[in-house]
Amino acid sequence: MFLLPGPNDGRVSVENTKLDGMTDHIVIGTAHAFLPTDPQAIALAIAFLRNGRFA
Repeated sequence: MFLLPGPNDGRVSVENTKLDGMTDHIVIGTAHAFLPTDPQAIALAIAFLRNGRFA
């Protein structure tokens, strides 16, 4: 983590998760390896797919 600039999940910096034209962005407190099974990440992904937003 110490090699990545700014906030990060251990593999990717938050800044590198942003794209031009994106409609929403969110940061959750879990490590990169656990994102696929994290209940909050799953719920947020479903919300985004349904609504185009995380909230």
